[in-house]
Amino acid sequence: MIFCMKVVHLIAHMRLGAGRYLADIARAQQRELGRHVTVAVSDDIDPNWRTDPKLAAELAAEGIETLRLGDFFSRGVPALAAAARNLAPVLSGAVAHCHSAMPAAAAHMAGARAIVITCHGWSQTRPEEYDLQDALAYRLARGVVTSSRFWAARLRRDFNVPAVNLIEEGIDLTPFAPLDISARPHAPLRIVTVCELTHRKGVDLLIAAMPRVWERFPETSLNIIGDGDAAADLRARAKPYGARITFHGYEKFPYARLGEFDLFCLPTRSDNFPAAIVEAMLASLPVVGTAVGAIPDIIGASGCGAVAAPENPASLADALMEVIAQGPSRMAALGAAGARHAHAHYDIRRMVRELDAVYRKALDTA
Repeated sequence: MIFCMKVVHLIAHMRLGAGRYLADIARAQQRELGRHVTVAVSDDIDPNWRTDPKLAAELAAEGIETLRLGDFFSRGVPALAAAARNLAPVLSGAVAHCHSAMPAAAAHMAGARAIVITCHGWSQTRPEEYDLQDALAYRLARGVVTSSRFWAARLRRDFNVPAVNLIEEGIDLTPFAPLDISARPHAPLRIVTVCELTHRKGVDLLIAAMPRVWERFPETSLNIIGDGDAAADLRARAKPYGARITFHGYEKFPYARLGEFDLFCLPTRSDNFPAAIVEAMLASLPVVGTAVGAIPDIIGASGCGAVAAPENPASLADALMEVIAQGPSRMAALGAAGARHAHAHYDIRRMVRELDAVYRKALDTA
């Protein structure tokens, strides 16, 4: 058996939740398993898609390089070929762990010996031709990983991927010290969402759901933490509701504020394994989420809340009211169940051991 010592992660842009997820994996692979880890990111070609320099600096402080090697975010062959030329020396002898399909195409052009792809999901509204491109790219992989049964089924059905490794995501639990939650429940009750303010995350659906919630629980407030290209539109949608909806802006470490709230909601339209839900569980918050990606699995296995139909403000409102109506003691019990489950199941160290087994198999069959 060939022992994997060198891993190169290829991600279009290391930013926000996906960037934090990757940074945690890279550090844990180096710390826990002694792997030599490098991160390759695409060039910053769009102001809305840029690698976070702070994440790169965090990795650099631990001796993990972040390299910009060309454009493997867009889908043109000339750009991918140019990136492949830069990737070739970096990938020599390494497992190329690709976090979307186009980096896998570039890695193949670069002569990577073993390619592993993690499917983080994709937008339901993207062009159909992307499916064919991605299906071809997935055939280049010697290992395919995803963290939800939903996306594993999509890969098998739509891309004919015969074997998908279902590995639940993990995070570095070290920064998530217990919060002071003695002020819960707040009066009035406070709902919070934490996410990038983009169309995909569905905060407009949550704003649309609130009038139905207010019919039954009129004092409840909605608190929105995050920023993004939909922020101005969302503020305009919320303006008629005045102080009932508060935008708190971007927070570098939003977990530190979650003790201020009573119920977490993620109304996302498309997702895989949202770290924001895991952080809410660690903060002992009951959770309402939409039935996409791993969200139903997470909430169902932990018993921490309720699931709503996607793209459906009425269903979202009903799920929120279902939790609120149970009262303070039951909401606290839901939050405690979520915290126990997160600590037991979502440790990054477990995840990187499972990934390592995929790497070894990929190398053994190369």
